[in-house]
Amino acid sequence: MKCMLYIDMNMVRAGAVRHPSEWKDCGLKEVLTPKDRYVLIDHEALLSALKLPDQDALRNRYPGWLDEVLQSDRAKFEEKWSSSVAVGSKTFVEDVRMQLGWKADRRKISESDDGYHLHESDATYESNAILWDE
Repeated sequence: MKCMLYIDMNMVRAGAVRHPSEWKDCGLKEVLTPKDRYVLIDHEALLSALKLPDQDALRNRYPGWLDEVLQSDRAKFEEKWSSSVAVGSKTFVEDVRMQLGWKADRRKISESDDGYHLHESDATYESNAILWDE
């Protein structure tokens, strides 16, 4: 949920909108009114992970969670979320790293107050920059 809320706050942090609901492609809209086609969110998995009984419970709680973020310092940019490939339990992050195979060679796992993070490698961007310079 922290990740979803952080992503929904991207356009607020960028100064494009004052509230995520003002951004037409915000995940909030799919949470509140799930799509029938081209679904991005696995609602069953989300409800299970959040231990919520049904879509109505999520629809009732999510706006409040967003408002809490808006009124707190959690609405600010956080490097650990923006520079991470995966965030979550140690097992989840290690599994993602393993699935990435050689692509994860230079990526490090670190622990913070809210879980583990698999960081994007600076070398990834450096190697792309070299290709563009040629």
